Amino acid sequence: MTSRPQKPAAPQARVGPPVSWEEIRFFLAAARRGSLNSAAEEAGVDHTTLSRRLTGLERRLGVRLLQRGPTGLRLTGDGKAALIEAEQMEAAARRFVGGSAGNDSRLAGTVRISMTEGLASHWLVPRLPALSEKYPEIGIVIESSNTATELNPDTDISIRYAAPTSNLDYLVARRGPTLHFALFGTRAYTDRYGLPKSILELGQHSYIDHTVQHQAPSLGPWYAMLASLTVKLRVANYIAALSAMNEGIGLSLQPVYATSMAPHLIAAEINLGLQAETWVVYHSDRRAVARVRLIADEIVAMGLRDQRSFFDFGNV
Repeated sequence: MTSRPQKPAAPQARVGPPVSWEEIRFFLAAARRGSLNSAAEEAGVDHTTLSRRLTGLERRLGVRLLQRGPTGLRLTGDGKAALIEAEQMEAAARRFVGGSAGNDSRLAGTVRISMTEGLASHWLVPRLPALSEKYPEIGIVIESSNTATELNPDTDISIRYAAPTSNLDYLVARRGPTLHFALFGTRAYTDRYGLPKSILELGQHSYIDHTVQHQAPSLGPWYAMLASLTVKLRVANYIAALSAMNEGIGLSLQPVYATSMAPHLIAAEINLGLQAETWVVYHSDRRAVARVRLIADEIVAMGLRDQRSFFDFGNV
């Protein structure tokens, strides 16, 4: 009996390493921001790293997710379908984190807070000892964030410069302190060039652009003005901005509370009328977690209490 020839086995697809949550997060940032630079700021990486990771994700999936063009990033058809899946994954991660916490009524455990470096260093950290004395079983983890515009699933509370405009169905947003801004320099600069005494004199000086503040919509007029001024340096964190001021590189726009830890800063006597709201934001499912709800309440209360004595313009 002649046996029938067997069909060759179909080649098995090669399975690469699984897609990581970090890659999904990068894709979400790029899809939502429409710009590599803006998405990179949100993700906390440089734009080269973000571009490389997105290209790697596309290669692994075998589809083009984003079209890169002179006007920014645009989702392809496959990208739009992938965005739906990615947002479902993000929502599932939030439910997982929230569900694992459950209806936790204990005032114990860790609360993760995402906020800008300057606000953390000058305002929140100096107030943590008193908070720790009241709630000794709650630990605080502060994640320095340059953007804080998207709330990662593993972050409990985000303190940001702008109220959320998307995903409002699962976010709780409460107003924090209002920051007032002034132009500052140090002796290394002012001894050589002085300080501007009016708006008209701004063009005679050099500036350090602290790009984290670009998040604040209310500071838009200043950054529009800065486009016509001499910018010597752009930095993405407060320590670098302060170091640059100390070296006399230029003047920099900073919240007036900066003098609380850097009393050597010298403010120009020009009231630019610039201020920015802050918002304390957390996932709605975190309301069932007593320690998160409590720390959010404490931060909001501290902001109200410290508004006049710490954040207002009269403190420089």
